[in-house]
Amino acid sequence: MLISSIDELRIFSPSIALDEIDSMIGFVNSSEQDFLQEKLGIELYAALQKYYNRHVKIDIYAYLSAIRMGDERSLFMQLLFLCQRAVAFDALARSIGIQAVSVNGAGVNVAATDDYKTASSELISDFKKTCVREAHSAINGLLCLLEVWSQSTDQSSKEKTEICELWRKSKYFYLVKSLIIPSAVVLQDYLNIYESREKFIQLLPELRYIQEDIVSPVFGEDLIEYLAELPWSREVDPSPHSARILHFTRKIIAKYLESRLNKGSNEKADLARNEAIKLTSRLSDYLKVHNKSFSGKLADSFKHSPLHDAASGVVAPRYENNAENSVIFVTPGLV
Repeated sequence: MLISSIDELRIFSPSIALDEIDSMIGFVNSSEQDFLQEKLGIELYAALQKYYNRHVKIDIYAYLSAIRMGDERSLFMQLLFLCQRAVAFDALARSIGIQAVSVNGAGVNVAATDDYKTASSELISDFKKTCVREAHSAINGLLCLLEVWSQSTDQSSKEKTEICELWRKSKYFYLVKSLIIPSAVVLQDYLNIYESREKFIQLLPELRYIQEDIVSPVFGEDLIEYLAELPWSREVDPSPHSARILHFTRKIIAKYLESRLNKGSNEKADLARNEAIKLTSRLSDYLKVHNKSFSGKLADSFKHSPLHDAASGVVAPRYENNAENSVIFVTPGLV
């Protein structure tokens, strides 16, 4: 585990009056396994556990002193501190409801002592909500830090390189290059998610569905794939239209996402969906008007779009007279 003493918990919640961590060990372990590990990924979590056992657990008070004094810390130690904050508050949130009651030979009773008054249910509820909020805030801070390290061009730090390479294997890695909206930072420009990296990861199935099943059939899979790859493309001279088309497409996806997130409010959902439809129509018109000036990969990808034939004026006839095996159905009223 990444927390093995009561003093580490008190760093984040000074009101803890426990003398030993024994009664919290189970909650701490559950928080690490169920709440933290998936954010780091199994490999990075294992590496952090190894660092903790080798460099911190053997002298916890030196570690706590470094935190209190604001001493310069290694990247693994910075990462450990953020992880401990998330685990500490999540463990407290898990424990508060259980520790408020006592299971004994007389049944289930409210836990009480002579030195402390029993907390009201309202106070317990507020405390738990605060712990949950702090835990998720810590996770967002943790993911933001890992994102900054991953975007850094400084390759001189072996520690940073190791951490980022291990985090890349986690499903919470900040970048999904196959999506037109590939990160929380990009999504924040089109829809307010309060810069929550955790929220972005939760929205990935919705984003993928919208891109693949709503947007792609309209504009063509090749065009959507080209737009998704555009930010990472090494194309020397991309079409000047590419950036504008990418921006339009991101707005469309964001509006469809907003519509799906507001299922509880028909008015808001309808408004967002109507805006998405209008944006889709505007982009379709733009592609039809300007496609002759497309160049490079944009021009190649648009050739396979359903809008290409419409833009070229090539429309397949709905019915061909005297064609073989043609059938005309006549209602009895016309006979």
